[in-house]
Amino acid sequence: MSSLQTYIDPNSTNQLLNNLGLAIDEAKLVLNLSELNNQVFNLESLNGVSERSADLRKEITIVQVQLNYLRDQATLNCN
Repeated sequence: MSSLQTYIDPNSTNQLLNNLGLAIDEAKLVLNLSELNNQVFNLESLNGVSERSADLRKEITIVQVQLNYLRDQATLNCN
């Protein structure tokens, strides 16, 4: 009976783990964006535009910038 020898390339493993980490971070940011958008929608549907909804919209912009940066990082890692 022959045995199959397995070789794990550390470079490809590291790249896979880095990309997995970026994908998890992206999912968290997308979830955060969704929750913030829902909060703004609910708040404005009840009270109209308010200082709180404006603050939430600023927070959404910050999370969108973080998401764009993360996606740029993922693109750089793939090249």
